Amino acid sequence: MTQQRLAQAIADKIAAGYELETQTATQAVMSMPARRWLGMALPGTTKREVISINRGGHLTTRPLLDG
Repeated sequence: MTQQRLAQAIADKIAAGYELETQTATQAVMSMPARRWLGMALPGTTKREVISINRGGHLTTRPLLDG
């Protein structure tokens, strides 16, 4: 059940334009590709998030801060 909920959350993010970077049984790292203007990536426009699920089936999404 928990893996199905995580899989659905990942599918929802992919439908919203995110890409899957990595995945384990309990979490996934998703990224929204950088916006582009005239073929060049705009700095600071990439978004990364971690989706995690605990044994009780509670989903948590939080921003992943680089640095």
